[in-house]
Amino acid sequence: MNCKDSKKSDFAKAIDTNIKTSYGYGIIEYIFQWSFLMESEIEKHNNDNMSIRDILKNCVKDTEAKADTMGLSGASFGFALGVMEDCWEYGDILSEFYDGAGFCKL
Repeated sequence: MNCKDSKKSDFAKAIDTNIKTSYGYGIIEYIFQWSFLMESEIEKHNNDNMSIRDILKNCVKDTEAKADTMGLSGASFGFALGVMEDCWEYGDILSEFYDGAGFCKL
């Protein structure tokens, strides 16, 4: 995951804190998988004269579902989304697509 420079220590702490249990490990794994899928879409469409916002808007729901190979609960997804909104390089854009309860607005 391409982490914001200002949030690298926060993200490392989230990993260290949560990777110790299978529940937490699953959430961290989801964060890495979802961000990887979206970053792959950004790279794939980088030369298509599309903004990052438009690329993410087109792929967020599909990549969210593809990354969820374990059937995350709503609480687990909410935690993952919160970490990504806070720490991921494109988290500010991602947060535009979700409401406060973690439901996609698209």
